[in-house]
Amino acid sequence: MTQIIVNLTLPVVTAKINRALNALALPSEEGTALATELQEKLVAYVIRRLPVVYVTMEPAAASSVNSCATKCYSAEQQAHIDQLIDQGLQALLLDPVLGEMATVVEALDPSETASSWFG
Repeated sequence: MTQIIVNLTLPVVTAKINRALNALALPSEEGTALATELQEKLVAYVIRRLPVVYVTMEPAAASSVNSCATKCYSAEQQAHIDQLIDQGLQALLLDPVLGEMATVVEALDPSETASSWFG
């Protein structure tokens, strides 16, 4: 039987970010493009600051992962995710240049490069 690796963190973070962005009153013309770009940056912001949870499962069961992924996180962890989303929104909306600069600085951290993972 074939098993696949499934990221449980991404659907939880994406759903929470979508709810947060829907609560914002973005202008209708620019809203779609801005929301898409903001969502991508916000997902990256939050995922970089969380321990990501992966599981292996049968491919047929992977389609139902969105409904059960939230149950993998405690109320404290859910609150932490919400806090990171709020921090990310503040960083990206109040100072978009800072948001992009933080991405570059984090990407340049030599301790996080793939070549250092294995020694």
